[in-house]
Amino acid sequence: MVSGDLGNVSLPSEWREARSWIERTGASVENTTLIPGNHDAYVREVVVTGAFEQVFAAYQRADLRLEADTYPFARLRGEVALVCANTCVPTGDLGAWGRVGEAQLRRVEALLAAPEVRARFRVLVIHHPPLMHRPPENRNLRDRVKLTEVLARVGADLVIHGHDHRDEFAELPGPEGRRIPVVGAGSASYAGAADRCSRYNIYEIDGPRVDVLTYAHDGTTGTFREVRRRTV
Repeated sequence: MVSGDLGNVSLPSEWREARSWIERTGASVENTTLIPGNHDAYVREVVVTGAFEQVFAAYQRADLRLEADTYPFARLRGEVALVCANTCVPTGDLGAWGRVGEAQLRRVEALLAAPEVRARFRVLVIHHPPLMHRPPENRNLRDRVKLTEVLARVGADLVIHGHDHRDEFAELPGPEGRRIPVVGAGSASYAGAADRCSRYNIYEIDGPRVDVLTYAHDGTTGTFREVRRRTV
């Protein structure tokens, strides 16, 4: 699961290179799902034309979608349902903020409540976190309160996000007092400090229990090694 920012300034050439990189890893399109990040929505023209979606169409092939060619979409994989929403807009003001929007919020709620999805472990995948980890406001999800209200009503088993380029863990209230774990993934390409260097998460799901295993790049060996294991 790739939670956005496959490019830097929304160039189709960047996305094609990212797609080639994914292909070189050997990951299949059936088992790889991705959504855009704010770096994939800087240019209004590519958003309007759906250029990102055209490049990555195979990785967004839906098993369930409430309206044609819209977000969110769901991919059903065994006992897991990935509900993938788009929080990214061309801000036009050099901001990195996002928005789900009223129409998409309604579809998110309906999709999370759909029988095919509710029967599985429900993972909501978005780019911007549904709560503020890092200020200021112009880099956060503007309608995050409305999204958390949806989750409080209909629930989810896990929320995965990107955007902040660092490991993040939080919780949101779900229906009947249940908690919804929220996990932010670090950057897959960052080459800086050890606590933020290139990394990825593996999620081990056993009923309601989720173990998050974080693997980070070791510059000495050139390999990825486990640096954290956390139950959420």
